[in-house]
Amino acid sequence: MKRSALFAPTRTTHQVAQDQTSVNYLEQMSYVAPLSAGSITQLPLGFSAVHRVTDVLNKHLLETAHCSLFEFPAIQSEALWQKSGRLEKFGSDIFRFDDQRGKATVLAPTHEITAADLFSKLITHRDQLPVRISQTQQKFRDEKRPRGGWL
Repeated sequence: MKRSALFAPTRTTHQVAQDQTSVNYLEQMSYVAPLSAGSITQLPLGFSAVHRVTDVLNKHLLETAHCSLFEFPAIQSEALWQKSGRLEKFGSDIFRFDDQRGKATVLAPTHEITAADLFSKLITHRDQLPVRISQTQQKFRDEKRPRGGWL
């Protein structure tokens, strides 16, 4: 795509908040646009950069580390989190709601619990081990002091 056709608004240092965080630098360079504290929108340059980095990582993980790539659901059963004991550890920091059927659900800040639950059901014999998995996706974390926006 030609640079002239790409939506990449330029910003001056005066238009960007003065604290030196990575999001402010990325905002100045037209990679992201902050929506609110801890929530950013990827602009076309940022979207492209994230996907290029993800492609390089996934290629390495597939070819060198022999990982299988997964994508886990962002909305998960609250019962699974209660069973693991992690629901209490997150406390009020985890976003909870009822789905359309009234089932208690959470907006998962991490996916280790889902992966562990999945593989506890799928792995039936030690000959299936070891299993190497990888997943890269956006997550929601309602942190008291959000920093950066990208991890």
